[in-house]
Amino acid sequence: RERYELRRRAIEEKLELQQAKSRATTTSNVQRALAGNFIIAAAKLAAAMSSGSSAMLSEFVHSVVDCGNQALLLVGLSTSHQAADRSHPYGYGKAIYFWALVSALGTFFLGAGVSMTHAVGELMNPSMTTEVPMEVWGVLGMSFAVDGYVFGKTVQGVKASMRIDGDGGSFWKYATTKVRDPATLAVLLEDGA
Repeated sequence: RERYELRRRAIEEKLELQQAKSRATTTSNVQRALAGNFIIAAAKLAAAMSSGSSAMLSEFVHSVVDCGNQALLLVGLSTSHQAADRSHPYGYGKAIYFWALVSALGTFFLGAGVSMTHAVGELMNPSMTTEVPMEVWGVLGMSFAVDGYVFGKTVQGVKASMRIDGDGGSFWKYATTKVRDPATLAVLLEDGA
């Protein structure tokens, strides 16, 4: 009986350690994505101000929304660590799913709404130019590099999880069937797109 109890405790401790490591990895993925989105938003604002491009201004707002979404995911991750209490006897572990939903809705409604507003405004009062300013190309290249870095680091983390789980299948199959962390999936999908 005592031997069984020791073994059970060792297994529980190992599980807790794996969960803590997984949470830390997810948190660093989201923090990296937030920092990347902040850098991109600053570059888009600078390009919008220097070129007068309404498209760049719309892209700036889109990046600010992305920053807000990453912040919401961090709130969810932080809340999910709270222990069970009287008002939540099963704990807060699923809070990340709620905040991921709020984040996704924010991306859709705020990002799409602001883009639509600028698009309609541009259609009503066109300011067509035949030349794309160099600032816009610079922001595009820099955004590609920053999002590529964030995406690459997140893919590395998922591949490491694949090795730990002993899964020898394809990355895509693993990401779509085994990864249950909405924050990691959000970073993968946003930066992959």
